[in-house]
Amino acid sequence: MKKGMIWGMLLFFLLCTAGCSKDDDDPKEAEIQVGDVLPNFSVDLKSGETITNQSLKGKISVIYFFSTTCKDCINQFPIMDRIYNEYKENPYFTLVGISREEGASMVDKFFEDNDYTLPYSAQETRDVYNLFASKIVPRIYISDSDGIVKNIFIDKPLASYEELIEILDSLLEELCCKS
Repeated sequence: MKKGMIWGMLLFFLLCTAGCSKDDDDPKEAEIQVGDVLPNFSVDLKSGETITNQSLKGKISVIYFFSTTCKDCINQFPIMDRIYNEYKENPYFTLVGISREEGASMVDKFFEDNDYTLPYSAQETRDVYNLFASKIVPRIYISDSDGIVKNIFIDKPLASYEELIEILDSLLEELCCKS
């Protein structure tokens, strides 16, 4: 096999497996899986509101972990913002974005520059992120009203608007039928 072809194959492999992770990510794999209960967590949103796993009980929730420097996260943002704006008036729905190790100045600027409106929490550390996973963003967790994780999306492939709407509508309908 020619040297150029080997380098090309190696480059292709690296690009396919890279995702938006960092070399210093914790080597253990994600802890939270479909069927698990949301971990105990608390984040303060830019708005001043506090979101916890307990405050999400009784609601269908979407937790979106992101980095403003991650290409896949940037591509996912318009979908997440659109979903937030379509469902924000529903009292049984919550969507929150949580940065992975990015402070308020960087995240605030990103939201302002792009006119995003979804609620978010800028996290200087990976403490909250590491309760859910150890590597790769974007990462989306959808949980039911009991705090049970029903779906997880990561960057390969990105979650489509249609997929997310179908899941949310189904969970919201199920919740309304319980009442």
